[in-house]
Amino acid sequence: MKKRVAILVFVLAIILAVPSYAAETRGPTIRSALSFDDTKANCSVVVIGDLGTESISATITLKRGTTSLATWYVDDIGELVFINDDITAPKGGTYTLTANVTINNRVYAPVSITETNT
Repeated sequence: MKKRVAILVFVLAIILAVPSYAAETRGPTIRSALSFDDTKANCSVVVIGDLGTESISATITLKRGTTSLATWYVDDIGELVFINDDITAPKGGTYTLTANVTINNRVYAPVSITETNT
């Protein structure tokens, strides 16, 4: 009887010692940034897909309050990097940069950042 218990404990110890790994589900990375250099807005959006082969498109808008200052339409495969620093942004204004992203025909929630040029 003691031998059976010892064997059972040994088998359980081996089973519990074997790690089980859950499948990691990655998602795309969507990031935006907005900063200012005096009266110029520095806008950037980076989108990185899961596999590096996805079709990525984005509509990027910069607004001051409710007034649209610029809209860009960009697309790429696997990774999208957008940078623009030539929009005039007078000091004292509050600006919002919004990226509407589609990856392989799947629409993602808009990513926005709001900053004030002080």
